[in-house]
Amino acid sequence: MSCKLRSHAHAFAVCLILTIGCAPSDFDRLAAPGASACSSATSAATTNVCGTPDSGEQVPGDLSTQADGGSFPGQEEAGRGAAADVLDSSLSDARSDALVAPSSDAAPGNMAGADGGGCETDVAENIDHCGACRQRCVAPEDGFASCSGQVCSGHTLRLGRAAVGPLRGSSATAPAFSNLCREGEVVTGISGVGDDVFVNGLAARCARLTMTNTAARISVTTVRSWTTAMAGGTHPERTKPFALECPPGAIVTGFGGSTWQYDAANPNPIYRQMSIICSSIEVSPSLQVSLTPVRSLEAGTRAPMPVASFVDPCGLHEAVAGFSGRFGVDVIAVATHCGPLVIQTAPAAP
Repeated sequence: MSCKLRSHAHAFAVCLILTIGCAPSDFDRLAAPGASACSSATSAATTNVCGTPDSGEQVPGDLSTQADGGSFPGQEEAGRGAAADVLDSSLSDARSDALVAPSSDAAPGNMAGADGGGCETDVAENIDHCGACRQRCVAPEDGFASCSGQVCSGHTLRLGRAAVGPLRGSSATAPAFSNLCREGEVVTGISGVGDDVFVNGLAARCARLTMTNTAARISVTTVRSWTTAMAGGTHPERTKPFALECPPGAIVTGFGGSTWQYDAANPNPIYRQMSIICSSIEVSPSLQVSLTPVRSLEAGTRAPMPVASFVDPCGLHEAVAGFSGRFGVDVIAVATHCGPLVIQTAPAAP
């Protein structure tokens, strides 16, 4: 019978058990690195586990046999003791092997399990680990954050500098008004007073835009709405309130109306009707803004008297920032202010 020494503790233990009958000198050879436990058996001759011929003759230094083929007294206990010592050593080595760190083949920077679950493999695009593990990009107010090339950026949607459109109504001298939203804000509706025939007061409803970025899409909503002061609206017979408000998330992208010259000798026509165009906002993953008209709302009436009607839509990707004009007891002229919708990108703090 023969066997070879292996690094695996279990196989080594079996090999040692089979070699209990070896001499002490053989165990010295077993302990040597790379030494084989026993020589190979041959089919032509019978050898014992230590490689000595089974001739009955004792080999010098071999304690495994006597001349009569019997065992030396105490041989069995000595052999088992030496085997146990080597077995204990091999098992200790096996336990040490089990504690060796993971292979160096693991991805560089991968902190698997112990410190972040491997987050350092995704520090280039992950807002939770941008540039370093657990270094989260902080979103700006009313916007969202992104991580690109290990750099945090914040994105917000604002209305840019507005330009004033044509003055619709009377060109007569009268007190001026300016109902403009605050910088960056948009108009989401209008309100005022009048009656069933006339509209003689005008105020703008303003709001800020906020963007949120989810796995599905970038969403835009309006927040922190407020209303400007009303221009006109002091006619004692026209006190019925009205309000035109765009659907949630939509904004005003155009203004229209109808004026009536109620007296040919009076150069100040009055408004019989006011209208707004409401549009929804879409932001693409590449941060391109688009507007889609979804509704037109109006207050007052156009008929039956002869009227002059107009519609002033804002330009492409633009929205209403407010109104200006002239008024007395009634609003007699209105100009629409439009500005571009702009996504502002700036460095964001981690």
